[in-house]
Amino acid sequence: MATAQFPPFDHTEDSSEDSDAIAAPVRPTWPSPWQWALFALQVILVSMVEVGDDILRGNFWRPNAHEALSNARDVATFEAGHGFFVEPALQHFFEQSHHLWGFVLTWTAVTDLADDVYAFCHIFVTLAVVAWLFVDHRGRFGLVRNVVFLTNTLALVGYELFPMAPPRLVSGIQYAGHSVHFQDTMRHVLGTGTLNGTPIGYNPFSAMPSLHVAWALIVGACLLLIAHNPLVRILGVIYPAVMIFVVVITANHFLLDAVGAAVVAGLATLLALGLQTLARHLHRPQTGLRLCPHDTSRTP
Repeated sequence: MATAQFPPFDHTEDSSEDSDAIAAPVRPTWPSPWQWALFALQVILVSMVEVGDDILRGNFWRPNAHEALSNARDVATFEAGHGFFVEPALQHFFEQSHHLWGFVLTWTAVTDLADDVYAFCHIFVTLAVVAWLFVDHRGRFGLVRNVVFLTNTLALVGYELFPMAPPRLVSGIQYAGHSVHFQDTMRHVLGTGTLNGTPIGYNPFSAMPSLHVAWALIVGACLLLIAHNPLVRILGVIYPAVMIFVVVITANHFLLDAVGAAVVAGLATLLALGLQTLARHLHRPQTGLRLCPHDTSRTP
């Protein structure tokens, strides 16, 4: 009986080639100008959910101020009743000068830095992280884009169902038996919202939930879960905490607004993951065994 002969198989050479291929992942190519244009278009479309609300509610269709102020007082009352109405104490603490490692922390220094973080990091840090994802982790960019879009959409629903003024615009709040007056640190940044008497601005009663905190949570999660550098991952943990401090010390939000931001970002993530799973299922090729209708052979 003849014996079948097979060519020798060199396991060492092939396994080394496979290990090299695994150890050296292919770095994504730099996006083309057309891809950058699509990236910019997606950023604009996602941002227009929030910007559109500011344009409509800030210029044409003003929300109910009385309802927004009443809701803010209700939130302060809820926080006080549950023992975490700390916003007045936090502002009062930093209104006094403190020495830290040889530096003097004054109210002006703290609020100037907080105002800058509030005004610029919300946009530019978020934009930098999504650009990093688009360049180095393009396969994950779509999911994060959808999470941000859904977060903005859910927040917009919240603004319509529960319009709420920020603490800096609210009076008549009681804390420790005294009336609270929050320092409005953002007035020189936001101004009066008018130009020659014409409203030009934003929706001032969109405090619940805080999109600043929601975006910071999404950015922090991206850095923590995707970045490889340990220092960058630590920044992913620190950044949302810094943003929560900033929105509170500037009296733009209550702590409960940050809780609302976490709920909205979490729901948006679940929805985006669900939609991604559904899309993969719908685009999955349908495979299966089919019997030929003319095949009458059967195993006895």
